[in-house]
Amino acid sequence: MSASETFLASQRVVRPLAGLELVEHNEHNVRRHNEITEQFANNLGRPSGIRFQEVRKEDCSTYKDFSILISHPKEPYEHSG
Repeated sequence: MSASETFLASQRVVRPLAGLELVEHNEHNVRRHNEITEQFANNLGRPSGIRFQEVRKEDCSTYKDFSILISHPKEPYEHSG
């Protein structure tokens, strides 16, 4: 077996194991991201003209990106959905 074939064979074993490791930690990571998001929003408060993205209770967000909606005082933000 050539070096490249050996490498590819090892990747067929390593990649699924790495994926399993990620799955095990995913729930913990999502829970932690939600805690951080809640702390951030609570510490910032509710200044006029600033709103945070809304995630329904039955849905789950990883908060990979955290959206902040800012409206102009003369044109208040209106939720379209």
